Amino acid sequence: MKKTFTSEEVLQEGQKLAQILQNLPEVVYFKQCEKKLRNHKEATRLISEIKRLQKEIVNLGHLGKNKACKQKEDELYACQQKLNAIPLVAMFFQAQEEINELFQNISWLLTQAIHDEIKLQALQK
Repeated sequence: MKKTFTSEEVLQEGQKLAQILQNLPEVVYFKQCEKKLRNHKEATRLISEIKRLQKEIVNLGHLGKNKACKQKEDELYACQQKLNAIPLVAMFFQAQEEINELFQNISWLLTQAIHDEIKLQALQK
């Protein structure tokens, strides 16, 4: 007979898994990139500028100021290009993509295992 777990026990096991995942090389590398990016003056300046421009674009759009909106969109595009030209930003996005894929695979694996077990139990009845 299979051991059953309470929700609390499952959450505790989830915490253990989270600790394991925190120490994976991919996650450690991502956190290093994130820290370096936060300390990169030009990148943080550009990120702030991008956020500011995005807010302005939304406000101008609501006011129907299309010409000013287009001008701000051009400025936004230029800032995004400058940000994307920073090698650390590319490294950060690559690392982020890798851990997102890893986490999606783990989620899929858990979901699939649960569905397979449910199907198996249904067939045994």
